[in-house]
Amino acid sequence: MGAGLAVIAVLAIIYLVWTSAGLGVTRVVTLVAAMTAATRRHRPRRFTALTTIALLAIIIDHQTHPHGVVLRGRTFYDTFAVRDFLESHTRVLVHGTTLHGMQSLLPGHRADPLSYYGPTSPLADVFRSPARHDVRVAVLGLGAGVILRYAQPGSAWTVYEIDPAIARVAEDPALFSHWAEAAVSPVLVVGDGRMRLRDAPDASYDLIVADAFASDSVPIHLLTREAMALYQRKLRAGGAVLFNVSNRYLDLPAPIAATAAQLGLVAYGAADDTQDEAAGLFPSRWVLVGAAGAPPPAERWKLIPTDSADQGWSDEHNNLFAVLRPVLALRELSSVVVHY
Repeated sequence: MGAGLAVIAVLAIIYLVWTSAGLGVTRVVTLVAAMTAATRRHRPRRFTALTTIALLAIIIDHQTHPHGVVLRGRTFYDTFAVRDFLESHTRVLVHGTTLHGMQSLLPGHRADPLSYYGPTSPLADVFRSPARHDVRVAVLGLGAGVILRYAQPGSAWTVYEIDPAIARVAEDPALFSHWAEAAVSPVLVVGDGRMRLRDAPDASYDLIVADAFASDSVPIHLLTREAMALYQRKLRAGGAVLFNVSNRYLDLPAPIAATAAQLGLVAYGAADDTQDEAAGLFPSRWVLVGAAGAPPPAERWKLIPTDSADQGWSDEHNNLFAVLRPVLALRELSSVVVHY
């Protein structure tokens, strides 16, 4: 019995040696208790008590410092964390409960666009399609900055990010290097995307990417008729708006298409079902809004049908409840039952 507990004490010390990036209070307690227990194996009661303290300290330390957490914080908008996943050799940025970017930790693969932005994603189609060398891009929502891997020399990128803490994370090359290694020098504008976009000169951009809808807290004001009218003023002739609608809870393409139709615009949708966690690639869904008659970026992009009775969303009238996936599933089931 004493020998077994002695082994536990030694393992506790090893735990500290291999996992400690610095000694906090709980780790100091673990170290002292484990080392003392190792010298008290012939006094069973003290040995057991000290070993128990060491194990409890390990549990507390693990709960307060989860494995792989590089950085964590809380802002006015939500909590965030930067975490390393050794199994997939990736680093991720999580904002609230939502993945907001990823980077490979493997040498030679750090420039790979991962998560929703992989080479098989609809986003990649947009940047593979023919474009001028002087293309001007605005991005609403920075995350870890993965989308900047699609920037080409000669282009100009402006990124609007509402949360200053997230902007600092993305700009820190010790955390993520997408921003630092971009082929261009992006301009960062901190603040609400729609509000700050008003300050940009009209006809400033060829593409506006609205990448703020993956979480369970969707900024509706970026999807309304008034917002789309603003986007159209800020686009050059032939420009388009690209929405990342990869959302677990909401089905957003239909209201986007209906809203676009109110302005005489059309919406195309495309999805990528790639699910390869080991490679850091996840399914994604995108909607592209542009002028009627404009061709889609690739064959898989399909025109999203609209109902003439659907007026879309405005600042005053919108309905997230109607596009909740469980509600849509229930509505579809009810329709099947009625027809049956």
